[in-house]
Amino acid sequence: MDRLSSIWSVLREPLQSRSFAEIKTLCAAAGMPMEKLSHLTQAGPGYASKLQLLDAIDGIFTRMTSDEQDRVTGHLLADLLRGAGSLSRDRLDELLERKGWRLVGNEPAPIGLRINHLAEPEAYEVVGLEKAVRRYRDGDRTGAVTALIGLVDARAKQVLLECDGIAPPQTPLHQRIKNAHDKLKPRVMARFKVLADPRGAWKAQEKAVSSAANLLAQLRRESSDAHGDQFDSDLLDEVARTAIFLLESLWVRELP
Repeated sequence: MDRLSSIWSVLREPLQSRSFAEIKTLCAAAGMPMEKLSHLTQAGPGYASKLQLLDAIDGIFTRMTSDEQDRVTGHLLADLLRGAGSLSRDRLDELLERKGWRLVGNEPAPIGLRINHLAEPEAYEVVGLEKAVRRYRDGDRTGAVTALIGLVDARAKQVLLECDGIAPPQTPLHQRIKNAHDKLKPRVMARFKVLADPRGAWKAQEKAVSSAANLLAQLRRESSDAHGDQFDSDLLDEVARTAIFLLESLWVRELP
């Protein structure tokens, strides 16, 4: 996944709409060492325009470490969202999309972390995605992996509860995911009936779900045994794609 700091440049527009003092306050609250720019004012010998102030802030940002840049960017975006009306929020979302990100609830997420059925989301899915991207933003990749896997587990349990009417028994994660997918077979087969070989299509999806479930189960075991953060960005990308595939596979509504 791209680093959150990649969206820094598009935050300049919403910042520029704030007053000189508000820009300083927001950036200081985000964790920037604004005391270095205390000499910049809108009056007297230290006079600077808002554009000059923003240029100076960019200069400080470029000298930060990558982790510091991610944290500052995340905190600044959160503060901008808190003060944004619906139109401002829509504009922020539009700006983020230009950099390959989008808003999930109040958290920025890579566009690749997209779940199609979130047009009608379950509350726990939005919360789960927010938790995953917040942990990723804060540099906790192992925590982000754990949150994504927990999101799939919650969906599997929800399917089993809806189909059986009782809480599912305690089973290993991979088995729970496969059991939930099996419960959806009649709905999936109803969609596959337009294909020449619906049973073959089901078996192919069943195999893919089983492989993906086994991968997430392995990653959950390794993340719980981890000492430090052994998940790099590429592996986190793979976990995200696998989790989204499983969430989509476990989201099949009854046909009308």
